[in-house]
Amino acid sequence: MSVGGSLSAPGQTISSSTVSSGTINTNSIFLSAAVIAAGGTITVLDYYEEFSSTTLQFKDGATNISVTSTIKIIRVGKCVNYCLFNMVFNDTAAPRTSTILCAAAIPTRFRPSSYQDVMTYNSNGANAVGIHRIGTNGDITIYFDINFATTWAAAGNFTSGVGSCWNLN
Repeated sequence: MSVGGSLSAPGQTISSSTVSSGTINTNSIFLSAAVIAAGGTITVLDYYEEFSSTTLQFKDGATNISVTSTIKIIRVGKCVNYCLFNMVFNDTAAPRTSTILCAAAIPTRFRPSSYQDVMTYNSNGANAVGIHRIGTNGDITIYFDINFATTWAAAGNFTSGVGSCWNLN
């Protein structure tokens, strides 16, 4: 790593008085001395983790439903990036409730401190628009708007992929 043109040893602590001008280059993170001098707060980005799963178990009421999808979560420091790729599902519940739930799908270390709602779309002939909700308890819930369709089909449902980002407390 270099500070103002001079090299620093790995693990060396750099104080704000050392960084009075220039840029800190750690080969992947750039911190401007101007931001530090202006009272900006440096957030530690010393945590990186990826999580993915293709074994999500959704339910419509008490009925398990068949789902094909991949969830991917990446956390850098306190920033969490979430993506649920296009989801294909069959819902054989009788009656179908227009709400499906995957309980505690998001591991605790990634969970948002408030609900994250993202618009989604179901293309199955009914063309239902709805909400993909990420709950503070790790649940993933998909609700469809009854103004567009009373429910989705028993088979061949395809939802748009969704993504969301949040900061951890």
